[in-house]
Amino acid sequence: MTRLLRILLILVLFPALLSVVAGWMGAPGFLHPEKRAFTADMVRDADVTFGQIGARREDFAVVSGFAFRGGGVDGCAGISASGEARVYT
Repeated sequence: MTRLLRILLILVLFPALLSVVAGWMGAPGFLHPEKRAFTADMVRDADVTFGQIGARREDFAVVSGFAFRGGGVDGCAGISASGEARVYT
């Protein structure tokens, strides 16, 4: 009986402990990824990919006390500058 209980505890606790350790080691890379420069080559590659899937870039501005400016992809769902959810077409 003791041996069976030991095997059950190992089977139940080992995967949980393994996932805790893996999350503790890997989470910083996902939550705070390394920053890298946004180059013109990356923009050009994105434009080529957008052209292949029938999408295009679209400028937008968000106003919420601060002015945020950026770009969106036409043809994808998102939030418009007025705060309404919409599908860019």
